Amino acid sequence: MTQPRCYVITHKTSLVVQDAYKSLTKYNWTFEKFDAVDGKKITQQDWDKIGVKMSPTAGKLPVRPGAQGCWFSHFSLWERCTKINEPIIIMEHDIVVNGVWPTGIDIETCIVKLYTTADCKEKKEYGIWSKGSHAYTLTPHQAEKLLNRARTFGASPVDKHIISNIIPWKFLGYNLVTLNPGRGNSSTSGIIKK
Repeated sequence: MTQPRCYVITHKTSLVVQDAYKSLTKYNWTFEKFDAVDGKKITQQDWDKIGVKMSPTAGKLPVRPGAQGCWFSHFSLWERCTKINEPIIIMEHDIVVNGVWPTGIDIETCIVKLYTTADCKEKKEYGIWSKGSHAYTLTPHQAEKLLNRARTFGASPVDKHIISNIIPWKFLGYNLVTLNPGRGNSSTSGIIKK
């Protein structure tokens, strides 16, 4: 499969986004900048407009404008995926790509997080979810499931939104994409916590 259209959620204040662009260019990825939604400007009208409420299990999302902006940015790309009706890749501004797009990857059967592993948790009502949502594939069918989940159950942090009870997902199995060490490291234990 050829590389799907790739969107990099870009914050105007990001100190590391240029590293993301350089790594994507180095490995000949085709990508587009996607301006992040500014969480400080989100109002109740914005939530009403998309028909989504805050989930009762949203944790700190209601009091963290940055997390709300992140959620709205991903949600906007889920909508775009269904509109253009083609698979996409969603990446956050603080990633580094470590290689070329793998042509043999199957992104149709499940969302693929483009790294080895991250801390996973399991809850009966959700299934399994993993910390992090900094680089993953998405098909229109999968995007529709995420949009429906948001409209039915409300907004929760993006990583807690991609859950096995709603949509199949998996790790790629190697670190095609990593978090920029200039912004902190992700966990790689892969241990499921209950």
